[in-house]
Amino acid sequence: MDTAFLCFFCERDSLVLCGETIPFFVNRGQIQPEGGRMSDVQQELADWIETDVIAEHILEELDERGVPATLESAKIVWLDLLEHELCDAIRASIKARVY
Repeated sequence: MDTAFLCFFCERDSLVLCGETIPFFVNRGQIQPEGGRMSDVQQELADWIETDVIAEHILEELDERGVPATLESAKIVWLDLLEHELCDAIRASIKARVY
């Protein structure tokens, strides 16, 4: 496993996502908010999200762009998406549906 990827999380003991710093701990290989476990709805949603589809799309897009579809390049894409685009996309989706 890539130690640089692990250090991104481990050295800080927090994850910066959507401009918020979230303290975390690792439980059974999953990063969880510090001081508690996921709510039932959060756990159900995490189980429902098809991570293999996300991984497949990232690798296909890298390949189509002529970028080597390696684990490292895919991680860079995913972390960039998490940090810069995912929160805005979620907000826009919620706003468009007027929840």
